[in-house]
Amino acid sequence: GTATTKIISSTSATKSILLCHLSLGLSAAADLTILEGTGTNCGTNTVSKSGAYKTVLAVALDLPPPATVIQFTAGRDVCLTLTGTTIAGGLAIYAELP
Repeated sequence: GTATTKIISSTSATKSILLCHLSLGLSAAADLTILEGTGTNCGTNTVSKSGAYKTVLAVALDLPPPATVIQFTAGRDVCLTLTGTTIAGGLAIYAELP
């Protein structure tokens, strides 16, 4: 199966989230995709912000501003989609800009 989970909630319809770092460890290998969207777990207005990271057990993305951050549309949340049945834990570092 595939599950999408919100990891960062937008605080304002006029602010954009900049993802600067994401590190995750998974309990089993899975495909991982970074998404933006609105609604429960980015269920509406969903747009992929990365390609699929295939069959990963761990991922560490360092995206120092300004050149390499992943910028999300104002008012959109940040979500992750994982395939299979896995438990994930990690750290996201981000900023919100008007």
